[in-house]
Amino acid sequence: MRTQLIKAALFTIMAVMLSAACTDDHRKSGSENPDDPFLGNTTLGFYAEGTDSLVYETDKSQYAIIRQADGNTFSFRILTLNPAQHVTFSGIPAGMKEGDTFEARLSQNFSKALVTGPMEFSVRKISDNTAWLYNQDKKYGIILKTE
Repeated sequence: MRTQLIKAALFTIMAVMLSAACTDDHRKSGSENPDDPFLGNTTLGFYAEGTDSLVYETDKSQYAIIRQADGNTFSFRILTLNPAQHVTFSGIPAGMKEGDTFEARLSQNFSKALVTGPMEFSVRKISDNTAWLYNQDKKYGIILKTE
């Protein structure tokens, strides 16, 4: 009887330790982090903390994925016609994975408050051919299709 109690206690301790380790690894990967409000967004688009954003709206905008001739990079663009606005990210590496960091170029015409040009982005999450990219310094995020 005592052996069974010890085994049960050890099993419980191991289960708690395994659960804590898995939760900690999941948070480190940047996926579904409850402390990161950007990851809560699901609509394709450009998000900037404290300033303008441009998101894809089915009846008002278009998005495009443009593969570069070298096959190593692509661009992602969202365009609205009324008013005429766009945001484009170029130099996005094909085959990116969660945790990758790379430099991409942002161009846009919808906000004078936003910095454009090359900047570093990290891949925070990838799910169902959708990627969440984030620039920590500027607090810019983009949700885009990868295919």
